[in-house]
Amino acid sequence: MRGFTLLQRACNRLAVLLLATALLDVSLFAQLQTPPALRPWSRAQSQTADGFYFQPEVIGEDFPHATRAQVLRDIALTREVGAKALRFGVSWLETEPEPGQYRWAKLDVIIHTAHEQGMPLIPYLCYTPRWAVANPKDADFWSLPPRDPEWFARFARAVATRYKGKVLAWGLWNEPDNVYWKGTPQELGKMIWAAARAIKEVDPQAGIWMGGLAEGADRFFRDVITTEHVERTVNAIGMHGYPETWDARTPEQYYYRELSEMRELLNSVHSADDLWADENGYSDYRYSNLSASKYVDVPIIYDYEHTRAHQAVELWRDHIEVLSSGTASLMGWYRIHDLPASTEVVGDANNRFLGLVDVTGRRKPDFYALRFYDALFDQPTRSLDEKVTIRPERSQAPVDLHVIEKKNGDVVVTGWLKRPDPATVRGRNGRARDRRPAERVEVQFPPGYQFSRIRRYRLTGQVISDQKIQNAESPFVLHGFAVTGADANIVVLSR
Repeated sequence: MRGFTLLQRACNRLAVLLLATALLDVSLFAQLQTPPALRPWSRAQSQTADGFYFQPEVIGEDFPHATRAQVLRDIALTREVGAKALRFGVSWLETEPEPGQYRWAKLDVIIHTAHEQGMPLIPYLCYTPRWAVANPKDADFWSLPPRDPEWFARFARAVATRYKGKVLAWGLWNEPDNVYWKGTPQELGKMIWAAARAIKEVDPQAGIWMGGLAEGADRFFRDVITTEHVERTVNAIGMHGYPETWDARTPEQYYYRELSEMRELLNSVHSADDLWADENGYSDYRYSNLSASKYVDVPIIYDYEHTRAHQAVELWRDHIEVLSSGTASLMGWYRIHDLPASTEVVGDANNRFLGLVDVTGRRKPDFYALRFYDALFDQPTRSLDEKVTIRPERSQAPVDLHVIEKKNGDVVVTGWLKRPDPATVRGRNGRARDRRPAERVEVQFPPGYQFSRIRRYRLTGQVISDQKIQNAESPFVLHGFAVTGADANIVVLSR
């Protein structure tokens, strides 16, 4: 009997262990569920079997101070360009200057105003109060990890409780692989787990995303995923891109590599988390004629680089690269407003020249480029890059060209000459005229694609030409599509 009792106890223990494991699996599965309000924003949840997905636009802005009039104005500008949500930072050190003492006035203005206007919000929580760090005398105390990750979780719980039902998704920190976080990946992981748990307990309908990474699939990101498994407690992971501003790579180099490598890593741990390209930008400022940045060597070749006109071109190229990748679930531009010269910023002066609107309130060319982009891609799309055949006429200048099909049957063809490697440009002084001739290409479509109309556009939305297509060959071939280095050429084909 004793042997039977021991065996029975062992079986009972095993049953308890299996039940606990099952409950853990159920709990983990529940953590991974995308809240209903966030599902349309999720490629993993909403992309159709034939590859169509609507990629929403978000706009990032900072609010050192906020009035109702200011927030209403920014919501109006956000809507005017076609963006679907507003992204901004929620400062922990400002909002909880002393333990348990909260200053809600500014957040009340932003969040209540946006909610009553029906503007979705994806704020991110960041930056440590002086009282919470081990070394409060450190000048960069705000980027240090709190002594106890549960203090950040307590703050997240307080914010999520106060604004329950008024926020689409909460972001946890900002660019932790940059100067904005001086802790380790492990410390960040523990803090995100604690904060995510707290938010879910008080507002399970809100999504949670990990604040955007500045370096994409870097070692920091790999450690956060492979050791702390942050992907198990968030719905999405953000990525920030500033090619040719704080990164020497071009948009086609930057987004292809970073998005694909981040997706590959998430797939390797069986994660369906969405990738959010939630903050991207290009400045109309140059530190010198040789480099865009004071702190990073970002070579400049041509005279049009880092001008207002080319800022619009780069906005278009950034968006097209992300959209055609079929990897990200949303795209975000930073920011709405340029900043006055007197504004203190983290990093170099590029931060003051990223806006859609200048310091006088005038709309810049990138405002109109973004408005046109969002109007053109206002529905589900899919990339045809792998299905078309592209043949340059001269086969000399390298071309970057993308073909994007819209759900209504229209197809957008857009492209440009790739920027040469700066190391190959002799006597580079940043003021050279781009004398490369336009490259003409032909684009052959697969069987079943026939079009009756072709419209050519400037990237700010003006129609250049609108013609009917007569006697189209089969399979359909777009002939003589010209691309240049200083612009982004755009054609829309309609059935």
